[in-house]
Amino acid sequence: MAHDQLNSVPRIAGSGPALSMHGTTRFAQPHSPRFGHSPAPRKSSGAPRTQSGDSPLFCVVWWYLASQCYLLPFAMLGPNWALWPNAADLVCGCAGLMFLLRRRSNPGPPAPVEAVRRWAWAMAVLAGASLVFVGWALPTAFTHLGADGEALEFGCFQIYRLIQFAVIVDCASRFRWNNERRRSLHRITTIALVVNCAAIVATFFKVVSPAFYAPQLTADPNVGGPWAFYHWTTDGWGVVGYSHAYTSMEVFMLTALWIALSDQRQSEYVYLIVSASTVVILFSRSRAGLATIVLYAAFLWLQRPVVAVIVGCLLIPLMVVALPLLGSSSEELQDMLQRQSGVLDATNTENLSGRDEIWQRWLAEIQEKPQQWLLGAGFGATSGDSAHMQPLHMLIEVGLLGVFCFAAMLYQILCSLSFREAGPKPIFWALLAIFPSLMTQETLYPVHALGHFCGLTLIAIVLSLHRTVAPSVIPAPQPMQRR
Repeated sequence: MAHDQLNSVPRIAGSGPALSMHGTTRFAQPHSPRFGHSPAPRKSSGAPRTQSGDSPLFCVVWWYLASQCYLLPFAMLGPNWALWPNAADLVCGCAGLMFLLRRRSNPGPPAPVEAVRRWAWAMAVLAGASLVFVGWALPTAFTHLGADGEALEFGCFQIYRLIQFAVIVDCASRFRWNNERRRSLHRITTIALVVNCAAIVATFFKVVSPAFYAPQLTADPNVGGPWAFYHWTTDGWGVVGYSHAYTSMEVFMLTALWIALSDQRQSEYVYLIVSASTVVILFSRSRAGLATIVLYAAFLWLQRPVVAVIVGCLLIPLMVVALPLLGSSSEELQDMLQRQSGVLDATNTENLSGRDEIWQRWLAEIQEKPQQWLLGAGFGATSGDSAHMQPLHMLIEVGLLGVFCFAAMLYQILCSLSFREAGPKPIFWALLAIFPSLMTQETLYPVHALGHFCGLTLIAIVLSLHRTVAPSVIPAPQPMQRR
């Protein structure tokens, strides 16, 4: 009878001993939830609770994205205009210090991110081997192309760029990932995207002159090279570089990264952002950039056709009303629309801006020495005289071997993104959309005209893979098991 009364009395958790099914007394563990205390935290190897050790790595990546707000040289320091430093160069210097000083203590990245890091270093090593063995061991290859010492200088500069990209990717691959850091990176990406878009629009509509962005640079083309364009041209490139292609591709990749880091990757805001970026790239006068983001928008819109139709129905009437108000009858806007309409007639040689003649000249050059098809004429052999077609440019400098290695890298990265990237796969589709532009420019090659675009692209790939394979939050501690 007493036993039944004890069992009928309700027991408050943590108020005393508990009775088992067989009537024996079992005391609660002093640190169990039943005793009134929260369980002791347990360390997780996937996401440690303290992150102070890798904060410098995260700060380097954050500042690299912040440097995308202004990529013009801040001073005319260096032996020539190609080496004038900008903010991204300084951040890459800090990344190099992080690589040298913290290399052993840094945690290992996830396997897909580690693959990207290794490929970045492999490309730098292969480029250096091409410069040393082909440029120095076989100097007649450079002499044949009329480059010689100048080619060596350009080769060293491009290797310098590849090392910059490798060290910044190394930092991005090794910091621990969580939602707080993702939101911080998303905020700075938003700022960089807005600044770049505003700068392009302001220069196109002549709110400010291009020289307003670069008062520290010289107007003498003999000293400043293409940087002098900011002082004696009426066209604007914003705050990225002197190339229309670079300006447009910067906006494009920042847009893709904004989507990849966003909390609302599946929302309608994504399509509005892509549409706004398309209009801005239209003002940049870059036909390759316009074709790239239009193709990218098509990839995203096909995933949600109903939303795409709704957004299109809202934006098309808005553009029809806005263009006359913005001065569609002005000569500048008409010239821009006429130039960008060349995208619709890509087979017309008049829309290639002389690229067909450049292709023929370089093909004739390499056909004179068939032995260069395997190893190329050496990294930097074009001496800045771009072939305006990345496969052809790589064939000239690094041969079929270099083209094969580059294709293998892209294939592995695309496979990782295809299987692992969540949501609308913004970086996967961004890389696919870039492919057509490779036929008219060296989009994914460390030429000076494209600045830090390769670095930004690699960072976008690493961060997108980080979000997929790394835990976004620290897992909740589990209660202690009962004995």
